[in-house]
Amino acid sequence: MDTETREQASSTHIHRALAKRGETVTNKVQTLTEKAQESKDVLDHITGSMIDAWFDAESTLDSHLKSLRSKKVSIGIEAKQLIASFLEVTSIFGDTKQAAKLDTLKEFVSVCERLEKLKESGILDSVTDTMKGLK
Repeated sequence: MDTETREQASSTHIHRALAKRGETVTNKVQTLTEKAQESKDVLDHITGSMIDAWFDAESTLDSHLKSLRSKKVSIGIEAKQLIASFLEVTSIFGDTKQAAKLDTLKEFVSVCERLEKLKESGILDSVTDTMKGLK
């Protein structure tokens, strides 16, 4: 074989080897492209599901947040009313005029209780009958 034929055979051999490698690389690239597309499809599906769940959760959270804010306002109003009532009661006990009225009321209740005991024992009726007889 002469040099030119050898070079041509070698060139053909190299060309075939490169073509075979190119074909292998092309096949691998195609396989990787298909797998990348499959991965993209899976990610699209997952993100689509997550987006739906996110919007559902956002809607639910929004309604719960509004409910909590409403309850917070209600609690604030009720707390103010309770504090006002408490301050009113404490002002009654702190006022000397009110304290005198409370003492008078306590005495009146005590007298009523004593009169009730006297009535139960019959002494009150006896005193009433005696007073009627003195007239």
